[in-house]
Amino acid sequence: MVKITNTPDETALPSAAARIRDHLTRHIDADPVPLTDENFAAAADWDRARKYYKLTGLAWLDALPEERRRAEEEMLVLGAMALRGV
Repeated sequence: MVKITNTPDETALPSAAARIRDHLTRHIDADPVPLTDENFAAAADWDRARKYYKLTGLAWLDALPEERRRAEEEMLVLGAMALRGV
């Protein structure tokens, strides 16, 4: 779960963040982690994303090294998301 907020008053930001964190920790049985590329990547279900965005069975993509393949998959998924929003 990711909670994104918009607090127009910069001075209220720390207290608003604390209230949100308290609320979420009371109602969600999970350990909070910072939103980093590593944590986000670990939570991603790439098998499902490959299937949904029809990236399975692409010989050129499968032949790439793991790090390069992941970067290409991310770009292909982002491109597909942008096109579906048009």
